[in-house]
Amino acid sequence: MMEIVEEHNKNKTSPDDAITMSTESEKPKYNMDHLIPKVDVLFVSKEYAMSRGFSSAEETVKGLLLRVKKGCTVLCTWGEQGADGVSPDGEHFHCQAFPPEKVVDTLGAGDTFNAAVIWALCRGAGLEEALKLGCRIAGRKCGQFGYKDLH
Repeated sequence: MMEIVEEHNKNKTSPDDAITMSTESEKPKYNMDHLIPKVDVLFVSKEYAMSRGFSSAEETVKGLLLRVKKGCTVLCTWGEQGADGVSPDGEHFHCQAFPPEKVVDTLGAGDTFNAAVIWALCRGAGLEEALKLGCRIAGRKCGQFGYKDLH
């Protein structure tokens, strides 16, 4: 599928016709390294980053810049330490976590973070704003069961 999108993007008549591709490298047992150079937005989990020898979110996003295509946005979540991201122009951002008063359900917090970031970026937000939204919504998710009324 990615090859089809890459071919489409090579033959587009306008930059507005390009399809943005993203992927998440989450579980180390699934080697996603071959996809890293293909995507426009790369999400990396703490678990995956640590399995690749990185010791912080900042080190991860900066280290992966050597492996992604030019103009890629790279993000890495690091649990209660928040998340880091590098924008297409190489600017680094960090956002602290927004922990709930009481953690009740972390299942899906990473997916919630990714969805919030993609939502913000698709609506024209900069990476700093998108990162903050992702951390805030993921924190709210950890403080409740399920996804109802999560905004």
